Amino acid sequence: MADSSIHLTGINPADVGVPATGRIAIFSNSASAGRPAFKNDVGTVDLLTGPTGPTGPTGPTGATGATGATGAAGAAGANGSHVLLFRQEITSPTAYFNAAKRNIVGVGTDLFQTDYNSYEIHLVRIIPYVDGGDLLLRYTHDSGATFDSSHSYPVHDIVNSAGTIGPASRDDGILLAAGLRGQTYGGGWSFNGKVTMQRPEIDSYAIAFGQGFYPMSSSIYDFANIVIGGGCWTGGVTTGFQVISSVGDITVGVVSVYGLP
Repeated sequence: MADSSIHLTGINPADVGVPATGRIAIFSNSASAGRPAFKNDVGTVDLLTGPTGPTGPTGPTGATGATGATGAAGAAGANGSHVLLFRQEITSPTAYFNAAKRNIVGVGTDLFQTDYNSYEIHLVRIIPYVDGGDLLLRYTHDSGATFDSSHSYPVHDIVNSAGTIGPASRDDGILLAAGLRGQTYGGGWSFNGKVTMQRPEIDSYAIAFGQGFYPMSSSIYDFANIVIGGGCWTGGVTTGFQVISSVGDITVGVVSVYGLP
């Protein structure tokens, strides 16, 4: 006895009712006494792949995603090396610069405290009113109530263009400039310098040291380059200072104090 069968293999429709790929196979089955049945491949038909259809339209854009969480705050930045604590500018004749208290907002009250290891005093374009006076730096030990003008302030040297060396000490202040030309002498010639003090708030003999420069005459070759150094022994800590002329007022100038870590 023999019959036939049809096998459909891998039929993938491309559209409804229309096969696109696959294979149709027809087999004839036969059997006889003593032999197993076998299949005889009568024929096969391969289906051709149809052409690719056009690309469909682009779908709508999806909704915007939610905003991500805010990142953690960064580390605090380091403080600058110089912090302004005091600034005084004189624009008309005034007796002195009085630096006994901090006058910059947000930096405290007392000038010398334990929050800084050293202090820089910047003296810019200071001109006395009267000619020929000495520019001095005096200490206070009572927050500006009094300034020491009768204690020993050693040691300081002045070296000018002629090689002259000034006095070793005096009692009325640390010498910043000797014989400074005042406004009454052709408008005056200015003093500029910088003085450093190390931990004056804990040292009963606070040392001030620095350097300054000022003209000695109208000649560009006649000037003084002063090495500033001194202290004041009173048995108490230093709480501030004063810049004053030994004769008359100061006409113009700026004094600033910076704290250093």
